[in-house]
Amino acid sequence: MKKYEISFPKQETRVITCKSIHYVREIRKVFPDKTELFLLTDRNVFSLYNEHIRQFINSFSKLIVEVIPPGERSKNMSNLKKILNKLAEKGFSRNTLFVTMGGGVIGDIGGLSASIYMRGVDLIHIPTTLLSQIDSAFGGKTAVNLSYGKNLAGSFHNAKLILLNNEYLTTHNNRLWIEGLAEMIKYAVGFDKMLFLELEDFLLSSQNFNEVNWDKWIEKCYKLKMSICLEDPDEKSNRVLLNIGHTIGHALEKLKQFRLSHGKSVLFGIIEEAKISRKFHFLSIEEEQRIVNLINSREFLKIRLRPSLESITANIKWDKKRRDINMLFPVIDSIGSSHIEYIKLDKLIKLILSKD
Repeated sequence: MKKYEISFPKQETRVITCKSIHYVREIRKVFPDKTELFLLTDRNVFSLYNEHIRQFINSFSKLIVEVIPPGERSKNMSNLKKILNKLAEKGFSRNTLFVTMGGGVIGDIGGLSASIYMRGVDLIHIPTTLLSQIDSAFGGKTAVNLSYGKNLAGSFHNAKLILLNNEYLTTHNNRLWIEGLAEMIKYAVGFDKMLFLELEDFLLSSQNFNEVNWDKWIEKCYKLKMSICLEDPDEKSNRVLLNIGHTIGHALEKLKQFRLSHGKSVLFGIIEEAKISRKFHFLSIEEEQRIVNLINSREFLKIRLRPSLESITANIKWDKKRRDINMLFPVIDSIGSSHIEYIKLDKLIKLILSKD
């Protein structure tokens, strides 16, 4: 069992790697006096890991398990209202523990619910996907989508406890691997050349996914994210770098009405933003090609999308990194290094549309 703690200005976040049979014990250590627990999950997780949820039944005097449909399209105002009304209807107080058990969607909408119910209740994440274990469960971002774009209504609300368990990776399908690997490649491209080399060795080989020490990479990624978030908890400066691949990726998701997976969208975004970084005269054409080769290294990861870049740029104006007519845009200097460019939005759009 591994434990890791990081102190944000207003609270500490504890990260514990443990098996599911120890969930209640670890929660009780951190919250010995809590008696009310509200657990949010989705239908897929509830079906696969019902026994993990059942252990909470006799441990809290008040317990509700709320199950919503899986997928990005569930991250909406209607479901947010439903969750908040259920909390109020069942009489949950400010002494409530709000637990999310699922991937990024559950963590985002659950975190937002916890942040605004009675002006904030304690939050615990049990992330069940590679993406959420290395990225979305950390840093306190919460959100739902609006008709105009992704994650436009949200808040910052850090979990006080995050429970990691790699047994959830054993039930991953290709879509979930894509979601997680997209974020892992983002970390490698933007911050950690050694991680990039390790991913090259793995993905360009015929090594199976069950032969990899995922715990090592998971820990490396979430610690990297937490260190950046500690320096910039409200995303005013360097935290923007965690959006490599997401400016174009989120615009593509909106264009496809959230029917295209986040992972495929981000991988497409990394390729296009590497191209933009080369047009800025930072990234070399050789390193750009290495990034493309890594993303296309396995058949199920390959990007075959050919969306209209003109249609994508129409959605970029709703990006949260926009500042009036300017954009904070993460640029890749070289593999493992990046910086922020403060660029006029119309200039960025011209770069995206310009021919090589």
